[in-house]
Amino acid sequence: MNLRDDQRVEIALPARLIFGVAVCNCFGPDPEAPDQEEAKREVAERTERLVRLLQRANVEPFEDLHDKGRRKVAARIDRVAEAVAADFDQQPAVSIALSLFYFLQDLLDRGVLELNEGSSFAEAMTEIFIPAMEGGLRAAATLPDDEERIDRAAQRRAAKLLKRLQGMGYYRYAAPVAAAAVHFR
Repeated sequence: MNLRDDQRVEIALPARLIFGVAVCNCFGPDPEAPDQEEAKREVAERTERLVRLLQRANVEPFEDLHDKGRRKVAARIDRVAEAVAADFDQQPAVSIALSLFYFLQDLLDRGVLELNEGSSFAEAMTEIFIPAMEGGLRAAATLPDDEERIDRAAQRRAAKLLKRLQGMGYYRYAAPVAAAAVHFR
């Protein structure tokens, strides 16, 4: 695979950021589920599967490299993830997850990133994360005005995240690059 290191970072970064939220175990059951205990078990199983898939997705973009190259790209991903994650300090995990949902949705909508069928990231996003986030806003809202307020704040944080990453040299293009279309299986 002929990818530049920055392309590998762009591919791995969303998985890395979402992994940070998934390990916080912030996903909850549907408050309207008839059997809350069963709903909690299902959420725990989905979260565990999400974590496993994201662990795999974190390394897929650079697993074809030699050891030195892998370490170099992994360290770069770590540095970028840590730098942007600092902007989320002191935010509730569900708010961070929703912001990452909007960030990912923007990348997908503009064709900057593609979810390739069969990849660990695509499976994690289409089967677990995106469906959870689409229903998560309702669950996070405790007051009638909360849903809109939480939603607007998450969209602002997603835009700020993208702007910060673009300032660091990532995701500057509006059309997909070859790196985004790579299938990692």
